[in-house]
Amino acid sequence: MRHPRTSVILATGGAGIVKAAYSSGKPAYGVGPGNVPVLIDSSAPLAEAVAKVVQGKSFDYGTICSSEQTLVGLAASKGAILEELRKCGAYLCSVDEAQALAKILIAPNWRINPECVGQSPTRIAQMAGFSVPAETSILAAEIGGIGKAHPLSMEKLSPVLSLLFVAGWEEQVRACQAILKFGGLGHTSVIHATDPARIREYGLRIPSFRVLVNTPAPQGSTGITTGLQPAMTLGCGAMAGNATSDNIGPQHLMNIKRVAMVIRKAEDAFEIPAARQPATAGEVRHLVGAAVERFLTQRGFGAAPAHAPATPSAAIVDRFLRSRTAAAAVSPPVISLTAPVAASSQATPPPPVIAISEFVCEADVRAAHQSNRKIHIGPRTIVTPSARELGNQHDILVTAQRS
Repeated sequence: MRHPRTSVILATGGAGIVKAAYSSGKPAYGVGPGNVPVLIDSSAPLAEAVAKVVQGKSFDYGTICSSEQTLVGLAASKGAILEELRKCGAYLCSVDEAQALAKILIAPNWRINPECVGQSPTRIAQMAGFSVPAETSILAAEIGGIGKAHPLSMEKLSPVLSLLFVAGWEEQVRACQAILKFGGLGHTSVIHATDPARIREYGLRIPSFRVLVNTPAPQGSTGITTGLQPAMTLGCGAMAGNATSDNIGPQHLMNIKRVAMVIRKAEDAFEIPAARQPATAGEVRHLVGAAVERFLTQRGFGAAPAHAPATPSAAIVDRFLRSRTAAAAVSPPVISLTAPVAASSQATPPPPVIAISEFVCEADVRAAHQSNRKIHIGPRTIVTPSARELGNQHDILVTAQRS
């Protein structure tokens, strides 16, 4: 590492080699250990989720640092999860067998027994003093908690999956946080869910820089099933003492020289750009029409022939533009969302009539904001993306509800 021709060091392995790289006096990338928790949410398709967990854990006999280590499930789903594990070839260890596994996998100094790393499930079971069927995919052992009192809650680098069952969502998230803090901070975590709110909350709260969704962990973390940078060296970021949280690739080992030409004066660098001019009616119609054509093409309807009649969306845009040029000669169609009021002996003022816009562009929202009024939209209203963004920003758009 100290050789004069060594320019940068990439250290993948245990704490010893990483420390040696950082102490060499050379620029170094070191990565931390993994201890990947897997949360199976109540919204997840259970059979599919468990199958992916087993697929990830059995990959390369669990030697990948981002391999699943502990499945955190709901106590209410315990029976179903155990049944799905059996269907996937997992061997469910008894309490005594789980204790034997802990003794053989984890040394007294809290290091992984190198004799067990990358061994088959049948070989590890044999080393622990019991036997399993030859076709066993992984060994699964239930644990009662996280920390030194529960050795199997740490990284195992073998086809051994720990199981932890808790009462609810909040307990699941806290368990996953604790697993990473016990070993694996900043590395990788997994959630199997279809609820976007749960996925987002998990991603925000979990202390890992790779949050994988609905994928086997090794394949997802290394970019095989996801859009992550393909790599087997996975940084854990500053929270774990690493220089980067990226999947480390060739770009991290290169220095880039840049020749930068002057493009402005220093005093011009901090000018606030002028506000973008609102799109014209013609530009709006072109953009919306193009978006409609792309949508129809993607759905397999194909592009409309030149002589075909206008699509309903285009017709709405045309009516909108004609109403703009008519200078209010003809009032737009009005849809009353109020129920008729029963006659009474005392006269009451008529209910307000709400006009539902058929098409809303950015210029409409700006005009409404300047005149301090709202724009009412319905389920069939076409709203351009820029109009919706600006409308939400200033609370201009109001979705009408039928009474």
